[in-house]
Amino acid sequence: MDFSFQPLPIQNFEIELEWTKQQFKGYLETWSATQKYTKANGVSPLSIIEERLNTLWGDEEKMKLAIPLCLRIGRVVK
Repeated sequence: MDFSFQPLPIQNFEIELEWTKQQFKGYLETWSATQKYTKANGVSPLSIIEERLNTLWGDEEKMKLAIPLCLRIGRVVK
């Protein structure tokens, strides 16, 4: 992919959240890969991890999550 900018140093960014299990599962359901799997197989792939997730995370319990963000940034070259 053409990147016609002067690259700037890469920095690490992340979003820090505190979610319930249901919020986390809702987020996973938004992924295009999850939706494609569901369409192809007639069932959400989250069913594969559901039991394990339930043993690790209580229904109303909130957990802190850190989601990394990957950015490629640059400066306009004149």
